[in-house]
Amino acid sequence: MTNSKLAAALAMSGAVMFGGMQAQAATVTLDFDTPISAPLSLDPDSPGIVSGNCESASGPKCLGVNKKGAAVLTIAAGMTFSISKFWFNLLGEGDNLIVTTDKGSVTLFESDYAHNTAGGFVFNSSALAAFQDITSLSFIMGGKNGNGRVDDIAVSYGGDEPSPVPLPAAGLMLAGALGGMAALRRRKTAA
Repeated sequence: MTNSKLAAALAMSGAVMFGGMQAQAATVTLDFDTPISAPLSLDPDSPGIVSGNCESASGPKCLGVNKKGAAVLTIAAGMTFSISKFWFNLLGEGDNLIVTTDKGSVTLFESDYAHNTAGGFVFNSSALAAFQDITSLSFIMGGKNGNGRVDDIAVSYGGDEPSPVPLPAAGLMLAGALGGMAALRRRKTAA
């Protein structure tokens, strides 16, 4: 095997190995049935996590929000997260849900999303820059009664995310490529 062929084979095996190690940012769904875990943290001001009055009266838990204080989701230093969608429901008449990030704010008006709607609504925020690569997200109610629910927040992480774990298949492919090159070299030396 010539030096150029050996270099090409090494480059190919390296590309296979490192290409296999890169991982797409996974999306997790925060449903509030279990505690929020690191790297995210939640400060649910008032009323916090509630059961019932979510997607169904006897259904799973959700994040209750009112006008007394914001429920704030933050991430560990050096990291960011993005929100692609979330479920919400406006419960009181004459209220609006105000969603604020460190990059902007969106108000979900009752005039667009009726209150006490069975099944609630899903807000798709994937195309909004205010919900991409953020460090904080808060929900608070505005209006007369100021009472609502939020659930199923789709989150993906970014920033200084820990390095992805190498895929086992990439390691096997690298070992196979190196073994094959060693066998070719021995064969050439024996001839």
